[in-house]
Amino acid sequence: MIQKIKKIALPLLVVLVVGTGTFYLGISYQKSRAVSLMGPRGQFGNAQGLGGADGLARRFNQEQGRPFAGQIIGKDEASITIKLRDGSSKIVMLPDKATIRKFTTGSQEDLKQGEQVFVTGEENSDGSITANVVQIGTFGMPY
Repeated sequence: MIQKIKKIALPLLVVLVVGTGTFYLGISYQKSRAVSLMGPRGQFGNAQGLGGADGLARRFNQEQGRPFAGQIIGKDEASITIKLRDGSSKIVMLPDKATIRKFTTGSQEDLKQGEQVFVTGEENSDGSITANVVQIGTFGMPY
């Protein structure tokens, strides 16, 4: 009887130890590969995007430009002002070539104060942004 228990217990113990060790190694590996999408200023990956400076733009099938995300706090016919996560704000210039999207293509009339937006564009020397694409919505991100 004891011999049968030893024959079963030893392989079971080996499987349990190997399985537990593999599980914890997998957790450690995944933590080392985790990607933070939000930088400290409301910029995705400190404006580096996923996969380099233009990786996030490629991922979202957008044109080149630095990504910014925030809440619209002001609007006129040529620009919007967005509040970033750190409390600072950015003026986003809206040239005619800029694409405005909701879940479908939108227009400047869709940009309303209080809306959450994700903007890609070129940062100007004065700190404002000339938009290439403005997407309306939170897209599951906490703003």
